[in-house]
Amino acid sequence: MKVGVIGIGIMGSSIARNCAKAGFSVVGFDIVAERRQALSRFGAVPLASAAEVAKEADVILTSLPTVAALDETAAALAAAGRKGQIVCEL
Repeated sequence: MKVGVIGIGIMGSSIARNCAKAGFSVVGFDIVAERRQALSRFGAVPLASAAEVAKEADVILTSLPTVAALDETAAALAAAGRKGQIVCEL
Protein backbone atom coordinates (compact mmCIF):
# COMPACT_ATOMS: atom_id res chain seq x y z
CA MET A 1 0.00 0.00 0.00
CA LYS A 2 1.30 3.44 -0.90
CA VAL A 3 0.56 6.33 1.47
CA GLY A 4 0.45 9.93 0.27
CA VAL A 5 0.93 12.84 2.63
CA ILE A 6 0.02 16.37 1.58
CA GLY A 7 1.15 19.15 3.88
CA ILE A 8 4.65 18.42 5.17
CA GLY A 9 4.73 20.71 8.20
CA ILE A 10 5.34 19.58 11.76
CA MET A 11 2.47 17.09 11.80
CA GLY A 12 2.65 15.96 8.18
CA SER A 13 6.38 15.30 8.26
CA SER A 14 6.02 13.19 11.41
CA ILE A 15 3.20 11.20 9.84
CA ALA A 16 5.19 10.62 6.65
CA ARG A 17 8.29 9.60 8.63
CA ASN A 18 6.34 7.17 10.83
CA CYS A 19 4.57 5.61 7.84
CA ALA A 20 7.92 5.08 6.10
CA LYS A 21 9.41 3.68 9.32
CA ALA A 22 6.48 1.23 9.54
CA GLY A 23 7.33 -0.09 6.08
CA PHE A 24 4.84 1.77 3.91
CA SER A 25 5.84 3.27 0.61
CA VAL A 26 5.34 7.03 1.08
CA VAL A 27 4.96 9.88 -1.39
CA GLY A 28 4.30 13.48 -0.45
CA PHE A 29 3.73 17.05 -1.51
CA ASP A 30 4.01 20.48 0.06
CA ILE A 31 3.95 23.88 -1.62
CA VAL A 32 7.23 24.72 0.16
CA ALA A 33 10.05 23.08 -1.82
CA GLU A 34 12.34 22.63 1.20
CA ARG A 35 9.66 20.69 3.08
CA ARG A 36 8.95 18.58 0.02
CA GLN A 37 12.62 17.71 -0.45
CA ALA A 38 13.00 16.85 3.25
CA LEU A 39 10.88 13.75 2.59
CA SER A 40 13.90 12.12 0.94
CA ARG A 41 15.79 12.03 4.24
CA PHE A 42 13.63 9.16 5.49
CA GLY A 43 12.93 7.34 2.25
CA ALA A 44 9.72 9.05 1.15
CA VAL A 45 9.41 10.33 -2.41
CA PRO A 46 8.65 14.02 -2.96
CA LEU A 47 6.20 14.76 -5.77
CA ALA A 48 5.48 18.00 -7.63
CA SER A 49 1.75 18.33 -6.92
CA ALA A 50 -1.26 17.06 -5.02
CA ALA A 51 -2.53 15.62 -8.30
CA GLU A 52 0.63 13.49 -8.61
CA VAL A 53 0.04 12.19 -5.08
CA ALA A 54 -3.52 11.27 -6.10
CA LYS A 55 -2.22 9.35 -9.10
CA GLU A 56 0.23 7.29 -7.00
CA ALA A 57 -1.21 6.79 -3.51
CA ASP A 58 -3.84 4.37 -2.23
CA VAL A 59 -4.39 6.32 0.98
CA ILE A 60 -3.94 10.09 1.15
CA LEU A 61 -3.53 11.99 4.41
CA THR A 62 -3.69 15.76 4.36
CA SER A 63 -2.54 18.13 7.08
CA LEU A 64 -3.29 21.57 5.76
CA PRO A 65 -3.25 24.98 7.47
CA THR A 66 -6.32 26.67 5.99
CA VAL A 67 -9.74 25.95 4.55
CA ALA A 68 -8.61 27.51 1.27
CA ALA A 69 -5.65 25.12 1.07
CA LEU A 70 -7.96 22.20 1.81
CA ASP A 71 -10.48 23.31 -0.85
CA GLU A 72 -7.75 23.63 -3.49
CA THR A 73 -6.23 20.27 -2.57
CA ALA A 74 -9.60 18.51 -2.48
CA ALA A 75 -10.36 19.77 -5.99
CA ALA A 76 -7.00 18.47 -7.26
CA LEU A 77 -7.55 15.09 -5.59
CA ALA A 78 -11.07 14.80 -6.98
CA ALA A 79 -9.83 15.53 -10.49
CA ALA A 80 -6.83 13.20 -10.42
CA GLY A 81 -7.96 10.52 -7.95
CA ARG A 82 -9.52 7.17 -8.59
CA LYS A 83 -12.29 5.01 -7.22
CA GLY A 84 -11.42 3.26 -3.97
CA GLN A 85 -8.86 5.78 -2.71
CA ILE A 86 -9.09 6.83 0.91
CA VAL A 87 -8.57 10.50 1.71
CA CYS A 88 -8.42 11.85 5.25
CA GLU A 89 -7.87 15.42 6.46
CA LEU A 90 -6.14 15.40 9.84
